[in-house]
Amino acid sequence: MRFSTATLAAAFALLPAAYAWDNYKNTCYLKRDTGIAGSVLDIQCSNSNGDYQQTNVDLNNCITNDNSNLACSPGAGGYAGSCSNCSFSGTFTNDGGPGTMCCDCWSTDGSHTERKCIDTNSCIGNNEGALTC
Repeated sequence: MRFSTATLAAAFALLPAAYAWDNYKNTCYLKRDTGIAGSVLDIQCSNSNGDYQQTNVDLNNCITNDNSNLACSPGAGGYAGSCSNCSFSGTFTNDGGPGTMCCDCWSTDGSHTERKCIDTNSCIGNNEGALTC
């Protein structure tokens, strides 16, 4: 059976947005009493109905230290064991943007640390109001 491109596009357009995974910067925000504690990001995210709810994710489960470079690694993670002095930008400004995390991370051989940053929006998403790797 063959489907035209237009038919497939129309079918996908009918799928509900509720099943879409989106980087969280578009649908979540930091409140005064939320933010990052240790490696846990705790923020408010909206679902497909537009309702906001409190949600969190442990960034240590989503991000790894790959020889002094922070990288997305859903389910494996583990950056917290070899990185320190981490800072997180939760503001919507031009300073690296919302969700930029910077840490001092050790090299694989343990000889030195480097200050590295990662846009956590590439590693974490909002799935119906819940943060996920």
